[in-house]
Order: sequence, then C-alpha cells, then structure tokens
Amino acid sequence: MFQLFLSCNFCKSLFLNAKFAKESVLADSTLVRDLNTPSPKFLVMKKNILLIGICIMITMSSCLKSLLQSEEVKKLPKVTQNGAHTFGCKVNGEVWVPNGIHEIYGTSIAALTASFCAEPITLNLYITITAVKDHENFVEDLHIRINSNTTGTYILNGSQQPGYHYPSYCSFGNAETDSLRTGIVVITKIDNTNNIIAGTFEFTGIDRRDGKIHKITEGRFDAKTR
Repeated sequence: MFQLFLSCNFCKSLFLNAKFAKESVLADSTLVRDLNTPSPKFLVMKKNILLIGICIMITMSSCLKSLLQSEEVKKLPKVTQNGAHTFGCKVNGEVWVPNGIHEIYGTSIAALTASFCAEPITLNLYITITAVKDHENFVEDLHIRINSNTTGTYILNGSQQPGYHYPSYCSFGNAETDSLRTGIVVITKIDNTNNIIAGTFEFTGIDRRDGKIHKITEGRFDAKTR
C-alpha cells in the first residue's frame, strides 16, 4: 500500500518534504534549548511538520482512491446473470470495457445497450448488443447481432450486409466476422420479465480497410434490455 502511495508524484513530494523537515529539526540543535523550553523556531517547525502530515493524509486518501479506480478499470467484470448491466472482453489481449455516453452522428449512445428487435419486412426476431468506449480521440464500438431471441450457442460467421437481411455477426469498429474469421456467442439467460440478457462471446474479425485481424476473447455481458 505504501508503494502504491509513493507511485503518486504529488504524494511522494509531500512525503519527502515532511522527511526533510523532520531531519532538519533533529539536525539543528538550536531548535531546542532543553526538554522543557523548546525554542520558537522549533515550535514553528513542529507546526509545519504537523500541517504537512495532515496534507499527506488527505492527499493520500484521494490519490489511493484514484489509483484503485484506475486499477479496477483494467479488470473485466465478473460473469453474472443478474442484470448488473456489465460488458467486457479482451481486444488483442487488452481489457476492453465500455464507458460514458457518446454523441454519434448527433445521437446520444449509452455505453451499453441491448434490445430485442424484429426485421422490418420478415418480422424475424433478433438480439442486438452494442458497447462503446472512448479511445484517445475517437469512439470504439463493439456490436453483436444474433438472429434469435432464445438461449443457446450461436456461430458467428457473417458480416453486415445491405438490405434487411443480416446474418449473425460480431464487429469491432470496422473489423467483422466472415466465413473465414468466425466466432461464437453463448446466450446463457434471457429474462423477459426482468429485462435481462446474459452470455459470453469471442470472435476474430478482419478490418476490410487494411486487412488487420482483431482477436476478441473472454467476452461477457449481463445487460438490461430496453
């Protein structure tokens, strides 16, 4: 915990200042005339050390909270089925968790949305799950579509297509599954009473623009449907 505290540069500075002040008091014999009559200079120095100590305690609490929150962001949410409204996966080995509310083409998009939909013409039911995240100067999105509304295991081997028919697929930005780069989604729970859909997923997608392959692993979601 002390090492975590010192990882904050401001906290480290306060600690070093307090240590320096203490050593200065001990090194300067003129600060104490005797045990019963400390000099004014000693009292001022003692007060300063006390103030620095209070600042360290306050700052330490704030910095530790910030550091712990930062560490928490690096972890995937647990696999649950209780409507926790969580989503997470690893993209090319790095933890990816949605965050914030985003403006995309003038529309506010929540970090995680899930819904049951129907094709405009065929009225076939399907499930969509979309997660978005701030990444540097742009927004990343991960989208799952399953052509069903029941629990089960679904193979992802299609990509977005024009018109009203879409196969089951996953996409990460411009990287999508296809007949060669496939994936799997396991819908473990659908609760229409409490509006919950939960499951796990993984897939490999190819970016059509540059041919880059993205591997999405350890995916999990426990979303409240709208």
